[in-house]
Amino acid sequence: MKFVRAKKLAAAALTFCILLIAAGPLMAQDQGEAKSLHVKHEISTTGLPLFGAIVVYNSQDIQGESLSRSTRSSKITMNDSVVSDVVVITITDMDAKKQIYVNPKTNTYAEKEFQPSEFEVIDTIADAKGPQMEIKRTGKTKEIDGFKCEEIYFKLDKSSSTGVGEAKVKHYFEGTMWVTNDIPNGELYYNYNAFAQNYFRGSNYNSGGFFDILARLDVDSYNLIRLVEALNGVPVQASFVAQLPSATGGNVFETKIKLIEHSTEPFEKGHFTAPEDEKYNQVPVGEFRAF
Repeated sequence: MKFVRAKKLAAAALTFCILLIAAGPLMAQDQGEAKSLHVKHEISTTGLPLFGAIVVYNSQDIQGESLSRSTRSSKITMNDSVVSDVVVITITDMDAKKQIYVNPKTNTYAEKEFQPSEFEVIDTIADAKGPQMEIKRTGKTKEIDGFKCEEIYFKLDKSSSTGVGEAKVKHYFEGTMWVTNDIPNGELYYNYNAFAQNYFRGSNYNSGGFFDILARLDVDSYNLIRLVEALNGVPVQASFVAQLPSATGGNVFETKIKLIEHSTEPFEKGHFTAPEDEKYNQVPVGEFRAF
């Protein structure tokens, strides 16, 4: 009886070992999967000589530190009507040195290869175009939507003399940003954006991500890199006032940004590649339209 019992125990142990061996590759594969992060910000702008408000919903999906997919949906509203509605997707693969632009409304996409080594390198303030952005942590903290956040103040004044007395062409933006480290996989946000800003420095690179809005305000790569490095987290709220170049004091607008979604769920296959649906047509990058 003892022999039979020992035999059964040995068989059970062998079965357990076989299961462990079989599961080993699967367990290793799970451990080796790239982390994922999905964040979505709502960006609303008022002011300027606008007929209404511009509202942008910007999603940035990140896998690792070199792969992202950004979906930018912008609307211009006037009273209760939508007068413009545009959606564009930008997929950036820095390892493959390629960007893919997708317009889901026209069912078109375009691919563009790039060579970062050809881009200008900006390492110091002496190489940057214009003044240095003021960036400082205020020491203030508060809880927003359950996240512990830290405040960062930033200001860039690029105003210049008109040549007429003391009059100046005003061109600046100033604001605050509340950043958190409480979001799971939030380090991917910092790692990717810091890598991207350095990787594409000196270029007209746009990922469709959070920092594009500042790039469109003529903020140079040097100052954008400094701002990204100062964040070291995920923006939960931000607001700033900006003035485009003007000698009359006009063209002032206010932008407010808030985080409305976040997730660490893995992305579906094909999320970071060109559309395979037969209804999509590839067009030359010079013919691609985001509207």
